[in-house]
Amino acid sequence: MTMTQRMTIEKDATDKERLLDNFPVTEWELDRLMDFYNACVVSTTNSKEGEDGNTILLSQICQQLESRHPVVNDDDTSKNTSAFWVKKLQHVERDILPDVASPQWFCQDAPKLVSPLLPYDITLDKTPDMYRAFYFLEAMVSLLGRRGTRFLINFMYDSVVEKQQQQQQPTGEDDKQPVGVEADALVDLVYRHVRAALYLQDTASTATIESPKEKQSAALQTPKPWVVSLQQAAASASGTGNDSTSTLHIARPVWNEWIQTTLSESTRGLSTFYHCILFSPSHPFGPTSPPPLSLPHPDCGQHGFWNHPSDLLPLSLGCMSPVLGGNWYRLYSSHWDGLSFLTLQKALLGYVGPTAMLIRRKGNKNNKGVFGYYTDCPWRDSSHGWYGGEGHDSFLFKVDRDLNVFYPTYEANGLYHMYLNSESSLSSCVGNNNPLRGLAIGGISSDTPRIHLTLSLERCQATSTDTTYTPGPLVDPDDDEGIASPYFDVEEIEVWAVNVASKDEFLKNVQEGQKRWSRKEVARQHAAQVDRSQFLDDFKSGTVLNKLFCHREEARGRHDFVAAPKRGSGYFVEEHPPSKRLIKTESSGDISFSSVGNSSIEDDEKEPDVFESSS
Repeated sequence: MTMTQRMTIEKDATDKERLLDNFPVTEWELDRLMDFYNACVVSTTNSKEGEDGNTILLSQICQQLESRHPVVNDDDTSKNTSAFWVKKLQHVERDILPDVASPQWFCQDAPKLVSPLLPYDITLDKTPDMYRAFYFLEAMVSLLGRRGTRFLINFMYDSVVEKQQQQQQPTGEDDKQPVGVEADALVDLVYRHVRAALYLQDTASTATIESPKEKQSAALQTPKPWVVSLQQAAASASGTGNDSTSTLHIARPVWNEWIQTTLSESTRGLSTFYHCILFSPSHPFGPTSPPPLSLPHPDCGQHGFWNHPSDLLPLSLGCMSPVLGGNWYRLYSSHWDGLSFLTLQKALLGYVGPTAMLIRRKGNKNNKGVFGYYTDCPWRDSSHGWYGGEGHDSFLFKVDRDLNVFYPTYEANGLYHMYLNSESSLSSCVGNNNPLRGLAIGGISSDTPRIHLTLSLERCQATSTDTTYTPGPLVDPDDDEGIASPYFDVEEIEVWAVNVASKDEFLKNVQEGQKRWSRKEVARQHAAQVDRSQFLDDFKSGTVLNKLFCHREEARGRHDFVAAPKRGSGYFVEEHPPSKRLIKTESSGDISFSSVGNSSIEDDEKEPDVFESSS
């Protein structure tokens, strides 16, 4: 295809209008995509003809596009980021995604992979050049996430299948090829796309460019928890045991379900990466584009559970759900605020927005797994039972030796979502039949939670099943062959305000929470101011349940119930007087045992009917 033929696709206004009608792109984006396609074709053609000196790299193509189609941005800092972005792109095509970040892949391999996924059959009376342009645009639009996540999920799977077929040697017809692909290959492709997207999107950091190659290779190691989680999903689908997970091949249905339930936001990593490649990071995400991938970003810059935003834990949380990405505002941290349940409770009750709780248990030093809970329901006092069910979004999660997310089952008996109560007095149980104290999440019944944090944050509990959330272990054993105990002591716990649109919204939620906490505190102090005489009358009359004066009713009317000879020594049944009595010796003021009556020791052990006086 000559340059003249390629340019006619751009110049023909009719073709351009038809392309704009078929693809969700703006006119500026269409011009840039067609220029990108033409440059990739030139580079691929020169490479096939052996003109190595004229082979154009992907970073060079993007640099040319920046000069021809500059991104309009009011931010002054974006004017000097072009060269910086191109330098980052060179690192991506050399070290992070060398198989994908190449002109040949974009103009040939990607359209070939996406052609079976087209929602329509291209049967227009166009030249082969126009066919190729259509397939290219469809591939790019799909990679940008503008055809939905289904295309991205299938595209990842087909990419690994294609690479696997290229690496396999031709075999006889009788040789049986495994059904599916290896979990490591799928996870590695997703992980590299996510890391590349975050790397290109971060226009402020230069650490990765200048870092040693050893650190780069270590940072790109396939995350083992992701691989184990996918292998366990395959084992569960096939009905095999966990011992054979490493040899299982992942079928497409297993892959589709796992990626949508466990790492649903990883598809945003792909769309964000190709957005940065095709349009540069400075180009805004339009209404037809999915939002960019966003990891947790603590507002204070300090987090007790990870050291860098690109560590595996925040990366996993950001890929789990969109509600765990964006700005995090710290409400409580045991590292900074002390390990105290009352301080934790005050932080929870003092905020009325969505929260994420991260928990790390004490155990083996090599086992630093984390589990936690997200809810958009504000925490409140549970004096009237459990809450947080219908109309609220919540889920449990775990990042340990494997990765898992436990969503609500929405069963009829799945009523136990949230519980928070630190009161231990009898009056706090009025109207609440649940004697549970502390913080609880999920459960089989009102007094059997799945997660239970005690008031001392010791001897807490985390089980594997309940009727509210999907089953699965929240904690792993300290060693590979051990059995995880459901009981643990809290080593570290943090609570963050998440899924907040702005700082102003966070401050508003804090103010509302503080008002609610103040009202609760005023009511508590008012309830503490009790009329002592009225309190004693209530005890005597039986208004308040007590056993202090119950002996009066039991003794009244009994002829054999007599007072002890010594004043102040209480009462006893005449037929069975006690042999020993705690009597105060008047001379020395000490407490000693002295005999009262003539009963034997056998009588004492046989009949303990003694009623003490209130004096």
